Amino acid sequence: MINFAVIGTGWITDSFIQSAHATKSWKLSAVYSRKEATAKEFGAKYDVTTVHTTLGSLANDASIAVVYIASPNSLHYSHAKEILSAKKHVILEKP
Repeated sequence: MINFAVIGTGWITDSFIQSAHATKSWKLSAVYSRKEATAKEFGAKYDVTTVHTTLGSLANDASIAVVYIASPNSLHYSHAKEILSAKKHVILEKP
């Protein structure tokens, strides 16, 4: 099972999670949002309680192998750079 996290809490993230879970090989394990309440609310839909409100804490989460990034386009580079620098895989939503 591949544990992944998401950056972004919109409909496209929901679509990715549903597809990932359908493979039975991927498990959503953490949600990042700048606001803790937003991350908790989004994570609750998938029974996920691990939330991160800083990129640093997400990047340092040893249980996460892959991060799906669906943040606003202007943040893609900085988000991807930090996650890749932590030696994690990145799936980046196209702009």
